[in-house]
Amino acid sequence: MTAARDPRAQVRRDLRAFVLGAALALVALALLVTWRAGFVGTSAGRASTGAAALGATVVAAAGWLSGEMTIRERLFVLAPALLASPALGVAVGSLAGGIAGLAASILVALVAAAALGVSRRRG
Repeated sequence: MTAARDPRAQVRRDLRAFVLGAALALVALALLVTWRAGFVGTSAGRASTGAAALGATVVAAAGWLSGEMTIRERLFVLAPALLASPALGVAVGSLAGGIAGLAASILVALVAAAALGVSRRRG
């Protein structure tokens, strides 16, 4: 069996992507809370929250794109991106304005919805 077709290797890759993405998403949410509570300055809080949330989104998307996208059971790999989307939206909204933050959050949700549509079993 090749590495691309080995289901065990795919599960390991998916779990690695999920764990790393979830850790980054939780860090992003924790940074968001500390920033908005005033423990961290605006500039540092915005940058660190946005970077962690963007990292979680990129890791989740790359993990999902690295395997067979038509398998519905792999959608859990995208969960960290959805978990990080509020932090991403607030950070981008603080940087570029409220509508940009809303657009960033909606974009993540639309990508997840598209992934759900691609993974639908046919027939």
